[in-house]
Amino acid sequence: QMVMIWLQGMAHAVWHQNAPLQWTTPCGLPVLNEYNYFDKKTIHTASAGSRRVRQEVRPPNRMSDNKQQNAIVANIFQSLDACVVVKTVNSCAAQVAPTFDAFVAHAADMPSVHAAVRRATYDVFRSCDANTLVKSLASNSESLTITSIRLGDYDPSEILTSEYAYS
Repeated sequence: QMVMIWLQGMAHAVWHQNAPLQWTTPCGLPVLNEYNYFDKKTIHTASAGSRRVRQEVRPPNRMSDNKQQNAIVANIFQSLDACVVVKTVNSCAAQVAPTFDAFVAHAADMPSVHAAVRRATYDVFRSCDANTLVKSLASNSESLTITSIRLGDYDPSEILTSEYAYS
């Protein structure tokens, strides 16, 4: 919960600058956490004897504080999960098809898929420590002051030898 509150505070601080929160995943994928308010305008027109209604949506360049804060935690972890998927597919010797949160492979290939998932998870979470995240988030603004956070005693290498990881 401490990490969630810290990330939401980061999103709120960046929102005060009317800017999106952005970071780069360990796979090099740039992510933009941007939630704008939208103004809707209904336009009634008549053309060739019939009435038409059209809605025009325009972003007024205002960021939504609540949406940015509520989405930041899920978006960061989903971006890390996406890295695990990319690294697994790229490193797996078997033919594997990723779905949203699982992999499809021939049953005989599952031991190599499990090994690839474990290794990819280790690689992603080993390289994504608090300092790396702070540096990536700090690139949002020169005037943004970011305090570091201790993420606990999680050791990503435990996934390599864990009896249960993913199925």
